[in-house]
Amino acid sequence: MKNITINIAPGSIINVILFVLLIGLLFFLRDLVLIVLTAVVLASSIEPGVLFFMRHGLNRVLSVLLLYGVVVLGVLLITFIFLPPILEDAANFLSNLPATLESINVNQGITASLFPGDAVVKLSPFQFAEQIRTTFSTFTGGVF
Repeated sequence: MKNITINIAPGSIINVILFVLLIGLLFFLRDLVLIVLTAVVLASSIEPGVLFFMRHGLNRVLSVLLLYGVVVLGVLLITFIFLPPILEDAANFLSNLPATLESINVNQGITASLFPGDAVVKLSPFQFAEQIRTTFSTFTGGVF
């Protein structure tokens, strides 16, 4: 039987220790690392716009401020355009919800037919949910 000798250089052990310490430091400073990475992504994303404005005679600081101003203005504009209708629809939905819930009779069941002229099938909500689950399971080959 042959003896197998494994040699681990002291430099390799030091590299592993330094790597573990680096991972620990990054975990400890993860919030700061995420902020720096976010700043890098933002700076990289606005760089083409900044270069465009610099080619047209603005200095870098004004280009960055102008670009951030346009982005903030766009976000505010979209918010003020879409938020009021969404809030109005939500208020209407919530005000009509009690009447809608009272009009639903769970004991009545759900009537369903696949095609016009087919026989109407009456199912309880539980049977309806079970039918949907079975159909979905069959359609996906039992994956879900």
